[in-house]
Amino acid sequence: MIPVEGQLAASAGVFLGELIRLRERENLLIYSDRQSDHRVAHALRAEAGRRGCRTEILELDPSLSVMGQAGQIVERVQRGAYHASASSPSNTST
Repeated sequence: MIPVEGQLAASAGVFLGELIRLRERENLLIYSDRQSDHRVAHALRAEAGRRGCRTEILELDPSLSVMGQAGQIVERVQRGAYHASASSPSNTST
């Protein structure tokens, strides 16, 4: 059985390479909230780094409404020059 970190790294590679087709020197914004599995965000950041990309992880403010959190994302995207964004999925492990 492949360790979780290995599975996350492989999945990050597929996600960035085949689904969003992130290329060298592109910028990626990853956003997450309290329920996110932060291992996923870190695996995405590590894989993007291996691809020569700049990556930022945005922690959404849990005190804001969903609309307020969406505003956080919009503000960050407007301030940066991102080629792609990704949401870190919820932690479903028990």
